[in-house]
Amino acid sequence: MLTKPIAMITVALAALILFSPAIRAQMLPMPGNTSPEFRAVAQAQLETIHYQAHVFLEQRGRYPESLQELRDSGYWVVEVYNIFTALPIQQVRFFVHDEDYAVNDALPQVGLFVPLPDEEGAEFQDAQGQAQAQMGRKGGKPGHRVDPARVEFPPPGDLFYNIDADSLQLVIFDDTGAWEELWVELPFNYRASSLKLTEAVRPRTDLMAAEVAMHLENILPGQYNRMLFLTDRQTFAPTELAKLLPVSFEKMAAELSLGYINGAKQRAFMRTDYYSPGDLAIAPWLGGEESLIYFLEGKRARTLLELTDADVFRENAALIKRRDKLVVKHADDPPPAPGN
Repeated sequence: MLTKPIAMITVALAALILFSPAIRAQMLPMPGNTSPEFRAVAQAQLETIHYQAHVFLEQRGRYPESLQELRDSGYWVVEVYNIFTALPIQQVRFFVHDEDYAVNDALPQVGLFVPLPDEEGAEFQDAQGQAQAQMGRKGGKPGHRVDPARVEFPPPGDLFYNIDADSLQLVIFDDTGAWEELWVELPFNYRASSLKLTEAVRPRTDLMAAEVAMHLENILPGQYNRMLFLTDRQTFAPTELAKLLPVSFEKMAAELSLGYINGAKQRAFMRTDYYSPGDLAIAPWLGGEESLIYFLEGKRARTLLELTDADVFRENAALIKRRDKLVVKHADDPPPAPGN
């Protein structure tokens, strides 16, 4: 566990990295006060929706026109549930008029950019620069931001979704009329941009598996720790969270009203000790590898880095070959009987 002062520094740095003006994405202040629980869950949900919308953009060259288009696209691999009803989140119906735009529709230039340490920080900043340069070459144009106070009678826990030019605005309201908002002036999401698959010949569901793995391993832990911090609960060190993930990711996600989806089978993502494409592999016959392993279509199994990092894929070539032979050998094994 982390002490409170260290936890405050950890969470503050994570927030600055995630929502710095340098990456053109930020949580904006809202009038009134929301509960710590609502704030923590809503922020995690906004980040998760933004992540999936950006995966869509990476694949199709634009943001989805609506939440429903994103949900139907195949890139919706983390279900988001309304905090108040526990039903899948829905888009708030609101037709935007000119008078609904904020008077000052520019992104507030507040906060500081805190780089990540060492090589990861260099990689992050390089990816950030490339993304911004790419948007400049494409003529990226910031759009207008709607004043959330103009949205009439928003259902609590549902999502106001708005794209304007190359900007994305996401807002979730509580039951008092206050809100949490994520405003992205120009497209950038480091995690979504990192989903460059290493294998040239692969099923389409490899991207879905990598998208789940990226969120589960690199986004969920920070969201969960922030929730613990905001609700005045004891936080975890990153190494502790990494150890907890294989057995506790469902609980962590559920506390944030999130749920992972198996893109290959279109059902809940789960841990399986038998070959099941799209799921987290915990089969004992795979051996005791430290990294999380994901079953893929085509009788394969990969880690997140093997899926997305060409250097790791090459370095682990022999290990991957041995592992895939085990998957082929056991692919037709029946699932264990319930209770075993």
